[in-house]
Amino acid sequence: MFRTLSDGYIPETNEPVLIVMNTRAWGNVLRLVYYMDRYYGAEDGFDIDVLAAAPADVKDAIAPALAKKDYRTVLWLKAEYPLWDVPETEGELTALNAETETFLEERLEVSKEVRSLEGTMKLDRFELRSYEAT
Repeated sequence: MFRTLSDGYIPETNEPVLIVMNTRAWGNVLRLVYYMDRYYGAEDGFDIDVLAAAPADVKDAIAPALAKKDYRTVLWLKAEYPLWDVPETEGELTALNAETETFLEERLEVSKEVRSLEGTMKLDRFELRSYEAT
């Protein structure tokens, strides 16, 4: 599922990339980190950071990350089922996701392409959105 990120989402240059997940489901986080390290490790000149936070905390966690480093690309993996710290209603989750999207769109240029990533389980369903620095 995360192999899709190699389809043009990770720049060939060593420009910093931030991958944001609105889930702390350890299986997804560990698989993403493993894949990124294996195929895009620092020893190969890639500068990729992963930020995983509960849906309610994503927007507030992104701001200090963007202030800390000049990311050229931000990839948001929006989990369909975040697992832990899930808001009580679908409406709350939708509102939190909309806040995060607005926050990113105010700071970065959004790619028009939205891509679905699916694995073998319900937990492995993400919507991939790509943002670029202007």
